[in-house]
Amino acid sequence: MAHKPRILFFDIFRIVCIALIVYTHFKFFWLPTLNGIDLNTFLFQDESFCNLYPKSIALLAVSGMIFVSGAVLEYNYKSISTFLEYKLFILKRFVRLYPIYWISLILASVLLYIASQTIMPNFNHVIFNPSIFLAILGLGGNDLNLMGWFIGAIFTMYLIFPVMSKMMQKNPYLSIIAFASITFSFRYFMTPVISYNWLRSIPLYNLFEFGLGIFVVQRGLFPKNVHDYPAISKLADFSFYVFLFHLVVIQLMAPDNLLFHISSLALVYPVVGNVFWAGIAIVNNPYLNYVFIAAEVLVVSVIAMAIDERLQKIIRERLPRITN
Repeated sequence: MAHKPRILFFDIFRIVCIALIVYTHFKFFWLPTLNGIDLNTFLFQDESFCNLYPKSIALLAVSGMIFVSGAVLEYNYKSISTFLEYKLFILKRFVRLYPIYWISLILASVLLYIASQTIMPNFNHVIFNPSIFLAILGLGGNDLNLMGWFIGAIFTMYLIFPVMSKMMQKNPYLSIIAFASITFSFRYFMTPVISYNWLRSIPLYNLFEFGLGIFVVQRGLFPKNVHDYPAISKLADFSFYVFLFHLVVIQLMAPDNLLFHISSLALVYPVVGNVFWAGIAIVNNPYLNYVFIAAEVLVVSVIAMAIDERLQKIIRERLPRITN
């Protein structure tokens, strides 16, 4: 299948959504008060409108990710009419999402094992917990990579995408109303009962935003500017790896955690001692602390992207019908 020109709006929308999500998890509460309005509260509060929509812009950005996923799929895959086409579509989506997600779990497992020797003695509880099998599928929350729920949530939407797309083609307005009714009813009744990460893994929770993405593409209700800016395309692709790996880094590679791993060596090796005291200075300075973590996130994401690009190339060579 020939690749279509990329839509500038979708790439920028994805970048902005992921930036808001990552910004929230970094807890950068440095925004000023504007005319008596606490912008931090506006961006990051956890309350919702009658269990239907969060008031937090950052959490709305998660819904934006679901929306843009539906839109991009509809833009690129408008005709999945046979079972073979459906099978190839699902396999392609699977190999695009899960290998790099599993790599994030492996990284988190290694880091957690190292940390369990000093400051986080819960390695066995996490790794040998029955819920680890659900974590591998990206269902619900897990202690290895809290962003794993998104992998399962979006993949379940991929499974029903062809049906939703066909429904939209036949009855667009009735379908989007039906999706909205199902989603908001489910949220209203189930939000007080089920934890957020599990809720987001259930397709009923995401029907409306995903369907809205399909709807706006089918109806042409989006800025149609195509672009050939490699930097923006690369940044949009790179943002996915930042999204997937940033919490692993924040939780397990923060400077205060790393210092525990080198503190014993600092007593023996002077060079390591210098690193240790430099680390102390970073931890005690919140600005340097955040800069250090941000640098770690970027480095890990760059490495992950390089590994995944190589992995996808190998998959394309071995399974050309799936990935082309």
